Amino acid sequence: MTRRLFSNTADAAVEPQGLWAELRREAARPAAARRGWHSRLGKLPASPGPGLYAALAQRVDPAQYRPVAVPDIAEEEVAEGGQQLTIIHSPRGTYLQLTAAQRAIWHQMDGTRTVAQLATGAFLQFKQLLPVGELVQALRAEGFLVDRPVGVYRALAARLEERTAEGWGRRVLRVLAGRRFELRDIDGIYGAIYRFGGWLLFTPVFALLWLALAVAGASAFALMLTGGVAQADAGGVPTQVATLWLALLVSFFLHESAHALAVKHFGRRLRGGGMMLYYGLPAFYVDTSDIWRSRRLHRVIVSAAGPMSDLLVGGLAAGFAWLHPEAALAPVATKLAFTCYIATLMNANPLLELDGYFILVDVLRLPDLRQRALAFVRGPLWQKLRLATRAERQHAHEHGLRGWLVVSQPLSRDERIFALYGALATLYAAAAVWFALQFWQRWIWGTVVGLWASGGALERAAAAALVLFVIVPVVFGLVFVALGGVRSAVAWLIRNGYGRRPDLIAWVSGGAVLIAALLLGRGQGVGYGQLIPLGLWVVAAVALLVVRPDYQGAAIAPALGALAPATVLAGFGALLRLALPGMWFWQVADGAALLLLLLAAFTAQLEVSVRFAPQRVQLATALMLMAAFGVGGLVMIRELTMIVAPLPPAALGRAAMLALLAAAPAYFGALALALLLPYIFSLADSRLIWSWGLMWMAAAASALAYITDLRASSLGLDVLASGLWAASWITHLATLRQIAPAELAWDHQPGLSESERLVRAFQMCYAGCYRLLRAVYGARRTQDFDDRMDVLAATANWGVRLDRDLAEVALRLEAQPLDVQGARFAEVLRYTVSTIEDIAGASFARRTIQAAYDALPWPERETAGRLCFPDTPWARELSGAFGDAMVGRMRLLREVEALLACDDDELLALARSARTQRLRAGEALLHAGDAPPGVWIVEAGEVLGRDGETVVAELHRASAVGVDELTSQRAAAHSFYTSVESTLLFIPAAELIALIREAAPHAAQAADSAAVLRLLERVPIFADLPRGALRSLAQLAEQRSFAPRSVIIRQDKPSGVLYVIQEGGAAVMVRAGEDERGQQRLRLVNRLGAEEFFGELELIDGTPPRAYVLAATELRVLALPHQAVRALAMGNTATARGLEQVGSARKLELRTTD
Repeated sequence: MTRRLFSNTADAAVEPQGLWAELRREAARPAAARRGWHSRLGKLPASPGPGLYAALAQRVDPAQYRPVAVPDIAEEEVAEGGQQLTIIHSPRGTYLQLTAAQRAIWHQMDGTRTVAQLATGAFLQFKQLLPVGELVQALRAEGFLVDRPVGVYRALAARLEERTAEGWGRRVLRVLAGRRFELRDIDGIYGAIYRFGGWLLFTPVFALLWLALAVAGASAFALMLTGGVAQADAGGVPTQVATLWLALLVSFFLHESAHALAVKHFGRRLRGGGMMLYYGLPAFYVDTSDIWRSRRLHRVIVSAAGPMSDLLVGGLAAGFAWLHPEAALAPVATKLAFTCYIATLMNANPLLELDGYFILVDVLRLPDLRQRALAFVRGPLWQKLRLATRAERQHAHEHGLRGWLVVSQPLSRDERIFALYGALATLYAAAAVWFALQFWQRWIWGTVVGLWASGGALERAAAAALVLFVIVPVVFGLVFVALGGVRSAVAWLIRNGYGRRPDLIAWVSGGAVLIAALLLGRGQGVGYGQLIPLGLWVVAAVALLVVRPDYQGAAIAPALGALAPATVLAGFGALLRLALPGMWFWQVADGAALLLLLLAAFTAQLEVSVRFAPQRVQLATALMLMAAFGVGGLVMIRELTMIVAPLPPAALGRAAMLALLAAAPAYFGALALALLLPYIFSLADSRLIWSWGLMWMAAAASALAYITDLRASSLGLDVLASGLWAASWITHLATLRQIAPAELAWDHQPGLSESERLVRAFQMCYAGCYRLLRAVYGARRTQDFDDRMDVLAATANWGVRLDRDLAEVALRLEAQPLDVQGARFAEVLRYTVSTIEDIAGASFARRTIQAAYDALPWPERETAGRLCFPDTPWARELSGAFGDAMVGRMRLLREVEALLACDDDELLALARSARTQRLRAGEALLHAGDAPPGVWIVEAGEVLGRDGETVVAELHRASAVGVDELTSQRAAAHSFYTSVESTLLFIPAAELIALIREAAPHAAQAADSAAVLRLLERVPIFADLPRGALRSLAQLAEQRSFAPRSVIIRQDKPSGVLYVIQEGGAAVMVRAGEDERGQQRLRLVNRLGAEEFFGELELIDGTPPRAYVLAATELRVLALPHQAVRALAMGNTATARGLEQVGSARKLELRTTD
């Protein structure tokens, strides 16, 4: 497609036609010039306006964007690598480097040229294609253009994340990691320091002195590390802690001061600086971004100034400590030297985004090296690699090499750098975790332990403050960030379809946990390996807390309510084993966790009847119940052999009680395993068997680990128990989340009528819900669902027969109007979702109906979206086209025949006074002989009217109870009961009587056109129009009749009328060439029935009809002028959207049948 870049002549404008052209012109009219409903009918807006959609299309087209540069931007010319560059500085404080061509384009951004014109001009001027779009995007993102990027989706994502637990954790970490305290006029302070002697640090003489001191100091420090020098006593723990923190602060301050003085040496400005919190530790910082306006060598020197300062200070401190080991300050100097050398190694490391990284970036001339390298390693690199063939491996082996991967495409210089740096950065990330643990154990936790062990009140207060204000916030922040990590991992599993393969997830995760447990099995005692069970319990708790809401309302929900605190207690026990080794506190935590596990197992066993379990499952459960007593007894005997021997006979009772308390958790764990067995076997043919199976093995490992840990800590079993527990709930989460429309596949059948599509959409939705429940939860729960729905269908007399995933619709229901059918199908689906909620939880039920709806073919989905799903409580979740609860209530009231004479304002008053009642099956609404207190309107369910034991009335959606009695002021002749669980709307009698007494002025005229008005309200595109507007439209409607085979609309001949079918059927046909006799052939495209309409494509597009419409039977229709419908659509977006949806579906039908 070509796009005009320049226009010197005005083309003759072609006035667009059709409904959308009218909508654009109407949207462009001033609000005061727009007219009301009744004045619109039969008249068209006369004054044309500019094309709104065309303007919007131009606005969102990047090539048509007209960038405007921010005026008075500071520019500076620099020469680098034989190229003249321009550095520009935005008001936001960001810098951007431009080439000569980019600078020329930048100066042309005055709002008169589009991006396409700028690109064309640059090509003509510089004879090369330049990425102008990327330049404009970079300028806009960095604040160099007048209109800044809004970032709506990023802002929405950030706001949504703030409401999550991990968002809260990230905010805590941001406060600890980046809270800054700005120092005013820092540029002036360091400018004065530089002028009054700081410049001497940048002379050649000082450079030689620095080199000598750095070498000598490093040598002295190496001698001290070998133990050749004895130092004076460093004092108590408080003194050591104070000297440590003093050394850290001095190192940080001198490091940042070196950067600041280097910036001033090259005549640049410090844009900020001061103190900050870096993960709870005080530190210093300076903003040296102004140096980017200087040459590359200057930037390298500024980056190197910090590590050079660390080496100098470390050398001086090490030299002093080596020359004066007996001095009082020698320990302080040693700690300062150690801190400076560690800081040098960290800052000079190019794999961290510190000084060494920025030096490497400048040397290689590769901005954003880390981000680009990691992105290349994650994706493009693997596209350039492939597995080596046998011949290639043999050739490599002959040359003494081994390799399984070969490069299929040559790598450029930058790509080779990206691959090497990305691989090293990834490996270093794992090493950095170990370094971080070392740092926290030695410097943070070690400080806390030392302060507390000193015994002084002041020291212990300082230790408590460190724990409260540093360690606890960081730990909680990391826990909530772990929650985000678990969700991200599960999202990755779902994106790649692994949620439908829980067996694969279970085998991989379980195998990894088993290998880790075997490798760490020898690691007895306290060490970094002890952190692994604690971390895995945290991951398990996070995953379980995410899974738990999915089971809200399900029968198994209480079991998960017990498993959540059990997991937390197990993690707390791991923490106690790590923090207080040798103490008995962990036994209390683990014992409570196993007791809660037993409670969860008992609750889960209630959800499954053991009597109906297979005989082998009953036998296995019985054997395990007996074995549980044996396990408890053996543990008690073992504990008695350890406790009784050294005690006198008088203490035997107390010893036996202690042994019983120690053995009880083991018995609880074994008993829980036995009780869980029937529930797990009930899931044998479902996807959840893998997650629950892992959980059962984790429970067994937990009980075994507890028994083993009573004697000596077993790291391998602790890792196995916590790892399997975490793997089980991650597998569980991925399984529940992987419910996608791709699991359901339906064939597209063209040529169906609206009624047939509605029936087919309902049958597909029900079958989809059944099949998804069967796949995830297995046959036993699906059979339970089928039994419940069979009872409901028979009791509620829906006119639908349900058998497994088949839904047969009775002929009497198919003969009903479309809106009645849609309401009945919506009621069945509503109970379907409610039943699934009882079995599997609310979240699973909503995701199931969402997937079933999304899997529908487009014509069926469009039909169901108009006729069925608006009458469900979860309509908004399925489609943004439907309103909230009040809109649904208004829709229900408009369906009530007794309220046909009421306008929308009167119905709104009733809707506001009404209240929802949810009644169980068999509850009475009204007894015979009683005066009704109000009116009940059935929203969902069924109400039976009885005369004694005889059923005289079956009332479904939109049926009213008590209206006749109130209007005639008499007592009820029959009793009314709910036959199934039902939802009703109750309107107090006073509200309804007040409405009746007002005697709505349109009641008389409504009686004459009630049938036409009701028909128009049943047409989905008119359903949201105000009733007053529909009355006016009904007055303009003309009733027409056609004999069978009559041509109503001719292809390519405008009619100017929208037809709504009252009775009979019509056929939509298109030309299909000529037959052998030269006569025109017609092909059937669609069949239409009552409450359907045709003639809308001519209205929407403003083009002649695309098909013939013939009467298939005796046909009665309402003829509505296009002008009237167009006027209504321009004032009601729902009508316009409904026309668009139906028109899109029918255009698709025309294309499909071509």
